[in-house]
Amino acid sequence: EKVLLEAERTHVNPARLKKEELERNTLGPVVTFYYDEKSKEDLFCQSTLPQQFTNVVTSKSRVMMVAPPPPFPANEKGFTSQMTKGTTTGLGNPKGFPTLQTL
Repeated sequence: EKVLLEAERTHVNPARLKKEELERNTLGPVVTFYYDEKSKEDLFCQSTLPQQFTNVVTSKSRVMMVAPPPPFPANEKGFTSQMTKGTTTGLGNPKGFPTLQTL
């Protein structure tokens, strides 16, 4: 993140960006979709590539938007990479879940 922010400060002149670009580059809500058979939701159903894909007619999902969490303190990692309890790796995995060892 620090490298990206520094690159932005070095290479992007905010004065040259359009209003839409500045708005797009700001932190927005966390968007979560969840299944709902009876949903009539039409938010996010319009195709962003109408020449390639039609709009979604029946989404069967609901959208929930919440404010993003605050930034982590400077000395806190926020995420520690680790295997989830119960995860198996290697040749003992079920068929259809290849690993580099089984390929």
